[in-house]
Amino acid sequence: MPVARRWLRQWVAVRNWPLWSLPRWLVVFILAVIAADLAAIGAAASFLTVTRSNLALFGLLLGCTAASVELTRKSGEQGGVIKDVHGVWELPAAILLPSLYGMVLPIIRVALVQWRVRRAPVYRRVFTAAALSLSYGAASVTFHSLSGLGLRSPDAVIPAQATVATDPPRSGWPPLQSGARIRRW
Repeated sequence: MPVARRWLRQWVAVRNWPLWSLPRWLVVFILAVIAADLAAIGAAASFLTVTRSNLALFGLLLGCTAASVELTRKSGEQGGVIKDVHGVWELPAAILLPSLYGMVLPIIRVALVQWRVRRAPVYRRVFTAAALSLSYGAASVTFHSLSGLGLRSPDAVIPAQATVATDPPRSGWPPLQSGARIRRW
């Protein structure tokens, strides 16, 4: 019987969330964005190869993000338009690391802001984290596909004939192609 009571209390607690007081179309939109983010994180996790260098860089960027959240805590979070510097630490994660790292970092940051700076309705924070996560994931996939780097690990052994310096047409990033051509000249 205690299990049934616990489930009943949890069901009542979920029904009392402020999310359900919103218009139905907005509830559907918020839940769709969150579901899309969870699906994208699952897909990115399936392609992830964990390396020490990626973990070290992620840890460094996460530490810098946490420090900026703590600095925000001192001044407080203002209502309305907010100018923050969190993108300074999150965008490099999306560009330099595999997609999953760039997608997880804003989720951790938003959770830290909720916990350490200012409480807000949880559904707003979760939606914000999901939207940021999707955008950094899209930026990561776009950058990696345009640069020709793919989702390759920086620790992977690459034969000399496939490197940017000796084979610039395979590199999709024009400054790297120009640098390799100048070096050949």
